[in-house]
Amino acid sequence: MKKKFSFAMVLLLIFNLLVPPGLLSSVSAAEVTPNEVLNFDFEDDSTTGWSSLGWDNLAPADIEIVTDDVTGEKSLGYLNRPTETESRLLYDLGQELTQGEIYTISFDVKLKEGTTNVVLGSKYSYPSTDPEYNEYPWLINPTAVNADDWTTLTLENFGYEHEATELLVWLQTQNADNAFTTNDYYLDNFKVMHVGTMEEPVEDPVEEPVEGIPAGEEVAADTDFEDGTAQGWVQRQDNVVLDVTADAARDSKFGLSVSNRLGSSDAALIDLFDEMYPGHEYNFSLWVKLAPGQEDTPLQLSAAQTVNGETTYYPPVIEPVTVTSDEWVLLEGTYAVPQDIEALSFYVEEEYDEAQTTGVSYYIDDFKAEVYVPDYAVEDLTPLKDIYADHFYIGNAVGTNHFAGRDLEIMTKHHNLITAENVMKPEAYYDDQGNFTHSSQDAFLQNAVDKNLLVHGHVLMWHSQSEDSLYQNEDGSYKTPDEALANMKTHISKVMTSADAIAGDSLISWDVVNEALDGSFSNPEDWKSNLRQSSGWLQSIGDDYLYEAYKYAREVADSLGRHDMVLYYNDYNDHLQPKARTMYHMVKDINERYAEENPDDDRKLISGVGMQSHYTTSVNIENVRTSLERFIELGVDVGVTELDVGASNTTTLTEEEEKEQAYFYAQLFDLYKEHSDHMSRVTLWGLSDRHSWRSEDNPLLFDGNLQAKEAYYALQDTATYIEENAPIEVEARSGDAAFGTATIDGEIEELWSNAPVLPIDRFQSAHNGATGEARVLWDAENLYVLVEVTDGELDKTSANAYEHDSVEVFLDEQNTKAASYGDGHGQYRVNFDNEQSFNPGDISEGFESEAVVDGTNYFVEMKIPFKTTSLVDVDTIGFDVQINDAVDGARNSVAIWNDYTGMGWSDPSVYGNLTLVEPSEEQLQIEELKAKIEELKQQIEDLKESNQEQIGELQEQVTNLETLLEELTTQIEEQGATLEDLVTQIGDLTSKIEELLSKIEDLEEQLGEEPGETPGEENPGEEPVEETPGETPGGETPGETPEEDGSDKGSNDGADEGTEDESDDSDENELPDTATNTYNWLAVGTFMLIIGAGYLLYVRRKRA
Repeated sequence: MKKKFSFAMVLLLIFNLLVPPGLLSSVSAAEVTPNEVLNFDFEDDSTTGWSSLGWDNLAPADIEIVTDDVTGEKSLGYLNRPTETESRLLYDLGQELTQGEIYTISFDVKLKEGTTNVVLGSKYSYPSTDPEYNEYPWLINPTAVNADDWTTLTLENFGYEHEATELLVWLQTQNADNAFTTNDYYLDNFKVMHVGTMEEPVEDPVEEPVEGIPAGEEVAADTDFEDGTAQGWVQRQDNVVLDVTADAARDSKFGLSVSNRLGSSDAALIDLFDEMYPGHEYNFSLWVKLAPGQEDTPLQLSAAQTVNGETTYYPPVIEPVTVTSDEWVLLEGTYAVPQDIEALSFYVEEEYDEAQTTGVSYYIDDFKAEVYVPDYAVEDLTPLKDIYADHFYIGNAVGTNHFAGRDLEIMTKHHNLITAENVMKPEAYYDDQGNFTHSSQDAFLQNAVDKNLLVHGHVLMWHSQSEDSLYQNEDGSYKTPDEALANMKTHISKVMTSADAIAGDSLISWDVVNEALDGSFSNPEDWKSNLRQSSGWLQSIGDDYLYEAYKYAREVADSLGRHDMVLYYNDYNDHLQPKARTMYHMVKDINERYAEENPDDDRKLISGVGMQSHYTTSVNIENVRTSLERFIELGVDVGVTELDVGASNTTTLTEEEEKEQAYFYAQLFDLYKEHSDHMSRVTLWGLSDRHSWRSEDNPLLFDGNLQAKEAYYALQDTATYIEENAPIEVEARSGDAAFGTATIDGEIEELWSNAPVLPIDRFQSAHNGATGEARVLWDAENLYVLVEVTDGELDKTSANAYEHDSVEVFLDEQNTKAASYGDGHGQYRVNFDNEQSFNPGDISEGFESEAVVDGTNYFVEMKIPFKTTSLVDVDTIGFDVQINDAVDGARNSVAIWNDYTGMGWSDPSVYGNLTLVEPSEEQLQIEELKAKIEELKQQIEDLKESNQEQIGELQEQVTNLETLLEELTTQIEEQGATLEDLVTQIGDLTSKIEELLSKIEDLEEQLGEEPGETPGEENPGEEPVEETPGETPGGETPGETPEEDGSDKGSNDGADEGTEDESDDSDENELPDTATNTYNWLAVGTFMLIIGAGYLLYVRRKRA
């Protein structure tokens, strides 16, 4: 770093100036034998050449040959150093060295008393365009030295530059805080060895002058603060405190500290209007760092530019980059100065937040703004607008600042339509006092007209970047519907009228409402329930605001004579079918209402649907097709309004990623051409990757240097590109699910070991996150999933469930491989705290889960009921399982079994294949046994409920029977019993039932009745009902057939015999017919159990 020399400032220049030796010694040396150039051992008593540095404010000290504390017999002492001022031992080394040669310098040093650091400082002069420029580097950085031992300091491979004119070296002492000390010291064995020769210097090429910029004015600003001043930086707000301090220095003496910020936009600002030339691009770079103790925060470089009296502040020159207090961060970006610029300044701020009342303190150093001379010219390519001239307009989203330099060149070369990136959004029309202004819009539109470009207006109504006062009172409450509606109409009228005055017929369409939908979209026909609740227009006017906005926009367009003006509804995530269906029904309903209210107008009220089309290469193109064709069914124009295709998570595209992106663009434009009769335009959102709001994803057709990427060439002939570059089909992963019914109880039972492991080892993002494995079981009704997770930290601090440490299961029950969700598709998420979430939300019924944490590891068990089929009806299902790793409230990584795309939440075609392994004959028999046991259990319950009084004496037997059934069920479920054990258990069950039947017979005999007979159908314990003449006992209807159990009890025969009392006594003492029949069925059921168990035993022995 070159500094202008003056004796008045030299002391400041050398204080704490740290230039690592590597910067000076990294030279290329020829192989030579080391030769000694100097060797001061002071044995000859000579101090020749050594002196005290005599600059201003530096004092001399005594230079003596000493015989104490020496490495040989003598050494050089630098003694009696004055304590009031600094002193340094100096040698003019330049007179001993040869230009272009390489040397090693070494010496021994020791203190007389104490400890301190020693530095080999220098004045190292090069000739330059200004011979008064010099450098003052430390050749050897501060090194600890003491009074007990000699310390050797060495500088290796020091290159004495070809054009050097002076090299003074000195020894200075300083403490750990870089403050000078005055310790006396001894020097010995000062050696200089010649070790090589430097390469011949290569002359820098002579830079051609930049057209339109005077020589020497290419650099608009270069502030390093080394003169101790702010060098043009000022407060943006009065409260901001600026301080040039060593604490803020990056690798030199001074930097700029910015503190006491009371808002996101409070900043240090530099005005460069007089230093920059309109129509030219400039490269910006600066280093930033947060002050100690500040929380990591994104910072950006913004521009305040005034054009036609209107000042704008967006977009930033350099997009937000996270900055910490631990290390310096380099911010870099490019800015094109508008031709009609009237004022221009730059400032470092946080991302804008109107409600923010604090701000981090930060440091700035080495800020530079220099005219950008591009390495590449705009290529001579076939314009995109010509390639697609027979299909649709090619548009782009730009700002006023893009009407200059190469941006303008590529804009007009490839496009015939533009959209204002920001200056036609609602808030751009209002100043700080809420007054309507349209100067920014006018400048933009005039540029478009001058360049013969068509314009799409974006946007009249939006929940974001809007003027709140139109629908909200100062106290935060919403205006009445009438007030807000009147303001809405005024806004629409002023915007459309002022734009028409400048652009006229060049303005062909408007986005009337943007992004009004935000919900679960579970019921697309009920679009009103999915309206964005954060919209001030919705809160003030109600859901009718959309209809009123379009209706009034149509009235204004008609009043301007623009009866053919296309009025769009514009929204994102258009490829997701639940949202696309909701958009469809919203537009359909609004248009049908307008048609009904205006039968004489055959135009659609909403005459266009805008598909924003912010995609990635992972999007299934068939979902785009489905949405496009659905919107075409509405009979409206379809516009692609904000197209970009993210292809990378880093700033550099790999060759593979660029080909994937090109292929996706080719598919898109091939689809667009197929439907171009219904499409008016395809607009890309940004001229190049450098201009994109998703620049880190490299989403556009031209790179940061405005050079065509492969995606551009793919669009020249989409069909050929698709045919010749079809991607290799990646075969979906396959796995097996074992047959079995798991108990969801937070215990990993032995049954899980029957299921093969599914490794969760593919990463959609960072590879250093949580990992794990899964196992899957199935039975006739459910899928059972066990996921074991290895993690280093558990976190669920985010408000978003997907940003918790959690596991997810994706299911396609029919394995349809459909491109979007429908019946039988679902996403099931459980975090480590067993909190559940679902997509869609209505699949939660019957779902069960348990999560168990062990330190920072955990496992999750799930039971997922099938919704569309019994599992025995399918062989293979679509399946995936995923682990989300959260760190500090954000998802750090995603590990998954099959899908790399990350689209499983909307696209079942990316799932793997899970085969449901057929159960063995033995497993099926066990399932049948279990079903029989459940049937017996239910029969016992029925018996107990319907025969409460008579069952009393048999309660012990019934309880024993239930216990035996439970034990049998447990053994079967745990598979802990052999078939012989099961047969023995069922034999015990049979004995119990026989004992129970015998007890029933004993009871009936005691009552004088034959086993199995029943006196009637009255309920036990019920009081006898006095018969009405003409009715038959028991309530039967005359002429009914008697009970078909071999008994004529309860029939009409003999109904009048005996007395009423005798009949009552008989009813009270007999067990009802249902009891005996139930026990008979128990016996039959047990017999079937025995047959089933015996068959299993036979099968097992036969296989053995």
